[in-house]
Amino acid sequence: MRDAANPPSIRGTEPTGLADGLRGIFRIPPPAERVRAWHVSPAIDMAAYHFSWLWVLLPLLFAGPEYPVDYLPCYVFVVAVGFVHRHYTLGYAYLDGEIFARHRTRFIYTPLILGAAFLATPFLVRASIPVGVISIGGLHWPEADLRLKLLVTAVIFGAGVWNIWHTLAQKYGILRIYTAKAHCEREASVPGWVDRLLVMGWLPLIVTYVAPPFADAIQTEFKIAGPFVQPIVAWLLAAEPIAAPISALLALASSATFAVFEWRTHRFRNRPRLSMAIGLGSLWACFLLVDPIKVYLAFAFSHGLEYMVFVWAYQRRRYAEPRSPEPTLARLLRHPWLTYSSYSLALAAIYIGLQDWEGFSLWELPSVRVADMKLGAWIFYWGVFQSLLHFYFDGFLWKTRRPEVRQSL
Repeated sequence: MRDAANPPSIRGTEPTGLADGLRGIFRIPPPAERVRAWHVSPAIDMAAYHFSWLWVLLPLLFAGPEYPVDYLPCYVFVVAVGFVHRHYTLGYAYLDGEIFARHRTRFIYTPLILGAAFLATPFLVRASIPVGVISIGGLHWPEADLRLKLLVTAVIFGAGVWNIWHTLAQKYGILRIYTAKAHCEREASVPGWVDRLLVMGWLPLIVTYVAPPFADAIQTEFKIAGPFVQPIVAWLLAAEPIAAPISALLALASSATFAVFEWRTHRFRNRPRLSMAIGLGSLWACFLLVDPIKVYLAFAFSHGLEYMVFVWAYQRRRYAEPRSPEPTLARLLRHPWLTYSSYSLALAAIYIGLQDWEGFSLWELPSVRVADMKLGAWIFYWGVFQSLLHFYFDGFLWKTRRPEVRQSL
């Protein structure tokens, strides 16, 4: 999701009295009703966008410190949510004829190219380029056998780095939706760079101060990308005495800058933006106060949940009015609870059932091999493939500057 421009005019009345106030907080507005300031409603926005990380972090606080065996059920749940949310765009892309026709080439050829790479994974992780396969004059490349597994590792590492950007860009996009709604009410807008600084400003501190003490755990967790992770961790350990104080100043400056602009623009009256800023700032601060691995899991869950709720909210508004011809997805979403729950549970069951979780598995299937690769490994590489597809589709499907997207916000 990206910066939002002005949405259509928003109609509504401010609630009066305690009863009306509580009703306004907890009610779910009808799909066709335009909501002032908030995206869905105060309760849903706070529970799914601003403070959704608490749903996981609070129970993790009572679990033991050993990752992940002391809280294996919670860990499995979080990574399953991460797997499921990446598939939420597929129905919108392929079951709505209007959307599919608008991006037909992208929807056809991108999955084919990435899918071919996915199917070639068993070959790529075992193959290598012979010594001196390319010769120009007296020069030969490579000088030693070059294993193509390094290429697979580079893709996995790149997907991991992009996932960090993707996660923060999503939070920035939600902030900009609130900005656009405020601007629609003829209020001035906070500049986009202020929101971006708030969202990104704490990341250097987490990387330079929080990560180094957990260097061993990081290298264990991301051992598959070891050739890239190990030198980064070594640099962080060496640079910590200088980088950490500078990063701390940047984190404080990002929050202070947001507060100054929010006061100048809204006099702290824009509750959705303040609530999101408080939730995000509290989440960043938890990295300094709580086991960072547990906070990382809460962050990952927050991202997955807010994405699924955003897609639900967007689609319920898009298909609120009859369309001709009626998209297949609109027909399925006549029963949203059944559609979303069955789709999510089926994906989660596949993911959980085919994995080996620290020596524990639901079935014997994880030990089965296909093309000399375990099913669990296939599921992992499918996750990488789907992540890349997810990032690419999101890059153009949810650009909230587009008028056709703004109509359903």
